[in-house]
Amino acid sequence: PTPRNLTVGKLTALGRSGVNVKALYASPNALYLTTLQGGGDIQRLPSNGTAWASIKSQFPNFVAGASLMATDPSSADRLYVISALDPPTLYRSDDGGKTWRAVAEFAFTTEVTNFAVAPHASSTLYISTDVGRVYRSTDSGASWQLVSADAGRYRGQVALFAPFAEAPN
Repeated sequence: PTPRNLTVGKLTALGRSGVNVKALYASPNALYLTTLQGGGDIQRLPSNGTAWASIKSQFPNFVAGASLMATDPSSADRLYVISALDPPTLYRSDDGGKTWRAVAEFAFTTEVTNFAVAPHASSTLYISTDVGRVYRSTDSGASWQLVSADAGRYRGQVALFAPFAEAPN
């Protein structure tokens, strides 16, 4: 399908007719969106492209959809997806979504609610869960450490923002 373009002032909206978009992600090479249709889908629009294309079929043993996605700020083609399976599984692509590999299967069964890649340390990843726990990985997702065990009254509402670090000179 071809995106519908609508120019409003200085903004141009690229839309997918009839698609319920869960989230939109950007890398220098493409836009990515996750949808709620068909058990979850991932669509890709190349920066020089005019049509969205599904990349979900590239998953090994196709997972039941993308729960969350993150792009790596230091590598335009590196993408991470956390599946909506129980338990959640982290997948990584180093070629813009053409191929994927499982990096980690999480031992917990709660829902992963947020996911972020640190902007100046791309091997550092963060996730939060619906019970208020925050986990960190410093090895691109291979292992995880509990950072915060309880967000108290904010349980289920923890938002992640990757820590800002001053860019090296």
